[in-house]
Amino acid sequence: MGEYAEDIYTGQTCQECGTYFVKAHGYPVLCKDCYKEYKREHHRKPSTSRATEPTLGEATDAELKENGFRETTT
Repeated sequence: MGEYAEDIYTGQTCQECGTYFVKAHGYPVLCKDCYKEYKREHHRKPSTSRATEPTLGEATDAELKENGFRETTT
């Protein structure tokens, strides 16, 4: 595995933009800016006519965090 891939794998860099963190997280993470962008693109507020559960392609904040997408500081 290359050095850059290893840095992403160990959480030393953001897995989306490559920003290096001061401290490695031990697992792949997104930086704060990429996490906000991911949330904006993948999370829609449910309308009153739709079911409140997320459908394919949508995720709640809890699901994002459960799947390893953590808001971090750079």
